[in-house]
Amino acid sequence: MAPVVDEDTAAVLDEAIATLVLLRPPASSSDALAALNAVADLRAEVDHRLAAMVADALEHGFLWSEIGKQLSMTATQARLRFGRPGTHVADM
Repeated sequence: MAPVVDEDTAAVLDEAIATLVLLRPPASSSDALAALNAVADLRAEVDHRLAAMVADALEHGFLWSEIGKQLSMTATQARLRFGRPGTHVADM
């Protein structure tokens, strides 16, 4: 399953951005730089969680090819991005 970009995803992201802007004083919800900072913060959090979720999937026995498919990348691309040193693509 490839990642989906749709109205539901956009609505959740819009709400998260707006909430972070409000939580990070002294910025206001109309401050373009505050919104940019909120998106950067969300991206950093997503990257961190994605790496942890990939590690969890590997610990549960999923193959790099299965993980890559979920992330719209090949097994090799997934292993290169998220793999630990010494890991191999054994499922290609």
